[in-house]
Amino acid sequence: MRNKISFKSVLIFFLFISFKVCPEYEEFAGEFFFGRQPNPRAEAMGRSNAVFAGDLYSSLYNPALIGETTDWSIAISRATPYYLLDNAVISYLGLAHKFNSFIAAGITRFHFNDGLEITLRDAVGDSISTYKPYISNYTLTLSFQLIKDLFLGLNTNLFLYKWSNKLSKALYLDVGFLKSFIVYREEKLKHKIIIGGSIKNATYSGIPFYVYSPGYGQRDTLTFQEDLPVIGLAGVAYEFSLENDSFPEGLRAIELMLSAEYQKVLNYNYRRAIHFGTEITLFEILSLRGGYYREIVDDYGYSSNKDKISDLTYGLGVAIPINKLIGSGRKINMRIDFVRLPQVRYTNEIFFDFKDFYSIGVQMSLTF
Repeated sequence: MRNKISFKSVLIFFLFISFKVCPEYEEFAGEFFFGRQPNPRAEAMGRSNAVFAGDLYSSLYNPALIGETTDWSIAISRATPYYLLDNAVISYLGLAHKFNSFIAAGITRFHFNDGLEITLRDAVGDSISTYKPYISNYTLTLSFQLIKDLFLGLNTNLFLYKWSNKLSKALYLDVGFLKSFIVYREEKLKHKIIIGGSIKNATYSGIPFYVYSPGYGQRDTLTFQEDLPVIGLAGVAYEFSLENDSFPEGLRAIELMLSAEYQKVLNYNYRRAIHFGTEITLFEILSLRGGYYREIVDDYGYSSNKDKISDLTYGLGVAIPINKLIGSGRKINMRIDFVRLPQVRYTNEIFFDFKDFYSIGVQMSLTF
């Protein structure tokens, strides 16, 4: 009874804070929030993120996920290019530690560098200064296990936006939950259901922009503010695993994951999306992935623009369960994820041929 009440309370809380009446977001920093994923695995599985238990990358979208991480986890990734920005690099670096069965914490940096260098000039064309625009998000993540297999997470984010010769900053919070249920289990066979959800920018925060105004001395004054997106995610996944009787002992012969996710931007009429993904893993080493997503976008009133984008996705991962292969008493795993995909078009017109983008990530976990 206690489990049911606790889980129901979490769902009611998420429904309550997700209620917002009028749209305010206007695609500010859309390339950061809706462009490349920090997680190559997510890119390959239809851009899903809400239910990847223990995945450090996806804790950027659902902070509860690191509750099922190991003692220590570290993850890095790199993606490029971004449409016509051939030198753009999207990078991620994260570190997480599980202190005990109740609490885990992590710190991450997600960075978008468009690869440009811009020169500011005065009225007669002389150079004043140069700068390189970028967007960075630093996140402190906490995940708590309230009851068995029910995790609640919190992200505290520092959002940085470099523009002109100035740096604008914003603080915002994300909340998320994760719950898993083992529906059937035998000695070497397991079926599990996972549900999860999150609200990114649950504080409905915006980012202020300050510009020097004559008559106010040397102090910059608030000129305008851009709203950040409030992104709601709800997902469910089914996992099946079968252990192997042959060498190496203890390796699961096959694992299957099917996931479905719904995305809604709570302060915007667009960017509603569905994400579907599948992953088949053989002997805990080779993972083959595929997915599909469909997203409602703003065509800005032009028939040449698309009002929906969709794509099939695919990729692979290679994991090395070092401890099982060498018989170590410590659990040491390394996973390399890779995806290379065409860049989805937002217009029906073909003005340019975009290069495929690629994303590669390495994640390591260590249990003492």
